Amino acid sequence: MPHTTEPVADHSPRAVVTPLRIILFLICLLILWAAYFLLGVMYAPVKITTDYGARAHGHVRARQSMPAGAPDNWDLFVRMGEKFDAARRAVEARNPSIPIDAYDPSYLFRPDVDPYNKDYTREDAVRVCTEWLEEFRRLGGLDDLKQFPSIPYAARPAQEGPVIGFVMADLGKARLATRMNCARMFLASQAGDEAERLAAFEETLAMGRLISAQFSLIESLVGTAMHAAAQNELRTEIVEGTVPPEAAAALLAAMDRRPLWPLSATLDSERFFTLDFIQRTFSDTGSGNGRFLPTEAAKLGDFSLSGKGSRMGEYRVFNLLGLLHPDRKSTEAKANAIFDQMAKLASMPRAERASSGITIDDDAELKGYKVLEMLLPAIGRSLQSRDHIDSDREATRLMLALEVYRGRHGTYPGTLAALAPEILPAIPLDAVTGMSFGYEVLDPAADEHGRGYLLYSFASDGVDNRGFMSDKPPVTPFLPAWQTGVDFVFNQPRPKPRPPEPEPVPDPDEPQYEIRIETPAGPSKSEEN
Repeated sequence: MPHTTEPVADHSPRAVVTPLRIILFLICLLILWAAYFLLGVMYAPVKITTDYGARAHGHVRARQSMPAGAPDNWDLFVRMGEKFDAARRAVEARNPSIPIDAYDPSYLFRPDVDPYNKDYTREDAVRVCTEWLEEFRRLGGLDDLKQFPSIPYAARPAQEGPVIGFVMADLGKARLATRMNCARMFLASQAGDEAERLAAFEETLAMGRLISAQFSLIESLVGTAMHAAAQNELRTEIVEGTVPPEAAAALLAAMDRRPLWPLSATLDSERFFTLDFIQRTFSDTGSGNGRFLPTEAAKLGDFSLSGKGSRMGEYRVFNLLGLLHPDRKSTEAKANAIFDQMAKLASMPRAERASSGITIDDDAELKGYKVLEMLLPAIGRSLQSRDHIDSDREATRLMLALEVYRGRHGTYPGTLAALAPEILPAIPLDAVTGMSFGYEVLDPAADEHGRGYLLYSFASDGVDNRGFMSDKPPVTPFLPAWQTGVDFVFNQPRPKPRPPEPEPVPDPDEPQYEIRIETPAGPSKSEEN
């Protein structure tokens, strides 16, 4: 019988720690850590540590050197807006059939403005807007406007909550007041009331200056538009020959008293919008860093990384997308650097900007910074708008100085150089071209508008075309690519009323049809096309 060996049981203790168990343990720890990290990202809170609204308010006060105890003076804008609304409601009650579209003071001084719809005529609009102006006067609105030139400074009151949600409804009322004042200027020029025209003009400049001193770019642009509208109306009245030399001297002095605040100062405070948005949409680790939280951004309005219709505000899991965005410190540093560049560019003349080498290229500078792409202002258009108004302002000053010169010497000068230093301290350059303005003396009898000169910008191409505008005059000195060989003329006449649209003439070769409509109540009716 063969011999068999029984297996011997191994009673030695087994190893508790093995390489496989260590690997599994580390994998579990890694999974737990990843879950903890991702949950931390998803549910990270924001911390509001800086009141950027108060900082913006303080920045505006400091910019204007407002004394510590000085009132904000913003209540005057509020009172004026309330009286505008009350006056319109009173006129609406007397004219219930006239729609709200008709309530535009532009109808009083711009004959080229047509009704927006067929529910009212131009005559209806002129009538209700005249009533509106008189009702506003009766409620004391003009007394409020008269106070603006005496206010040395004003600051929009600080508001609680996100800076990006600041309510600026009073800007609409300020623009409305500008159109109303342009109407007052026109009516005063027709009546020969120089005091009324000067008051309306300087009140508009004063309002625009105060608004341009606030902290947001939109306020600066509104202030700029207010100045542009009043100056355009004034230039038109000069062309019409209703601004005598003595009045021109007073209007020129008013312009020198009411310049706009520099755009560079506004851009320096516009950054508060962006920094406050970052504060409210990034987590805070306590060391000044954190991650972008799309759900918090969605709560502040129609903002998301996935476009319209996003449901990011509903599900915290979307915060994981913030891992794809640069962290908070990097975003804030990038924002501050770009705003510094913007302010520096805004402080330079256009020609100097072009040769400075400073560029703000969205594709290069903001690559990966989705938040900044959506928040940073369109600096190119803002700078262009300011160049235009600076050119517009200096051209208006030159036109007023030309009227003063004509009053003293009986004729317009042969060159603009004759205006300095007798009337102007120096002859300004065109902010658009960086060169002198174009100027050509005309024979009033030969000019279709009776003008004694042309004052013009060579426009953005810098080519002197002797004031030629073509049959499609440019609407801005910044010419589109398709428009060449033209200049931008400042002393243009008031636009003429638009000719009525001609009635359609039936084509004699087109067959005419008779449409018969059977009605149960009587005989058929017919209508020819």
